[in-house]
Amino acid sequence: MKARKKSQRGQSSETVSPARPDRRHLLAAVALCVITLLAFSNSFSAGFPLDNKGLILQDARVHEASRQNIDLIFQRSYWWPRGNSGLYRPVTTLSYLFNYAILGEGDHPAGYHWVNFLLHLGNVLLVYALAIKLIGDFWPSALLAALWAVHPVHTESVTNIVGRPDLLAGAALLGGCLLYLKSADAGGLARIAWLAGLMAATAAGVFSKENAVMIVAVIVLYELTWWRERRLALILGCVAVLVPLEALLYQRSFVFAGEPPADFPFTDNPLVAAGFWPAKLTALKVMARYLGLTLWPLKLSADYSYHEIPLVRGSVQDWAALLLVAAAVAGVGFLYRRSRPAFFWSCFAFLTFLPTANLLFPIGTIAAERFLYVPSIGL
Repeated sequence: MKARKKSQRGQSSETVSPARPDRRHLLAAVALCVITLLAFSNSFSAGFPLDNKGLILQDARVHEASRQNIDLIFQRSYWWPRGNSGLYRPVTTLSYLFNYAILGEGDHPAGYHWVNFLLHLGNVLLVYALAIKLIGDFWPSALLAALWAVHPVHTESVTNIVGRPDLLAGAALLGGCLLYLKSADAGGLARIAWLAGLMAATAAGVFSKENAVMIVAVIVLYELTWWRERRLALILGCVAVLVPLEALLYQRSFVFAGEPPADFPFTDNPLVAAGFWPAKLTALKVMARYLGLTLWPLKLSADYSYHEIPLVRGSVQDWAALLLVAAAVAGVGFLYRRSRPAFFWSCFAFLTFLPTANLLFPIGTIAAERFLYVPSIGL
């Protein structure tokens, strides 16, 4: 049976038998699993460096699966009691409890790394499924998932145990997108079921890491990119994600009401002490650096704190970085007419990166490669 003619969304025009696509998708999934395992096979013996000690080995909340500890996980911030960084990630902390106390891993790192790896592997398969849905062609979708699966810039998120928030938020964003698309194409009880799944995925994501809130922006972006006059589907999808967002805001207000104000050290993020324009222009310069890391990840680092990235001073390098960002923005606008999938993925990259960009508000660090985990899909 012939497939439909290639549309603007990229549906393939190949003539295939009904069984062939399923077989190709299965083989692609197996290949993606193999190359992902090969890429991260040397990560399972890594220990508990840097933040891993404070968040796992020294956090008594994750050492025993008790009602008291679970209450403390939901009633206190991510870094409690060592300080307040403005982060609230109870689902992530529960995942550490799962490793430490329920699986009995304790201070043995292998089990933590296996959980991280399996989360990343699941995200790789979600990227492939989403690419098939939005691009339509088999080989571009498989190549996108394969490149993203083994990209070196993901080292911090996957091999560092406390990179897990990015993995969980990524699963929520990718899974949420697919659940929304399913709900938009369904009706009746099936639509309600897909929307319930979207609500659950959003709740898991936003209580794992803050940038998962961008699921609502991604849903709106999809409908603006491929507008098909289905306002009801968009409204229902937004309602499904806004309910857990409201729950997050309520719980955050409760948790942080009893804690001191968030403290962002100048040495971690010099933008907190810079003027308005130097801070924003430097944030744009950092975006150019992220673009460079995505295209050519030759030198990676686990620490970009002061004085690794100086403030904008009007140097030739500063102007080149700002011009690169401007050219990227212009290129995205050009893509809208040339390729809707490419336009969507480019905007997807920007929207999922925005909460960590230091453009809307300062965060705890000026730059970190883990912030590229989800945006790099679009890039």
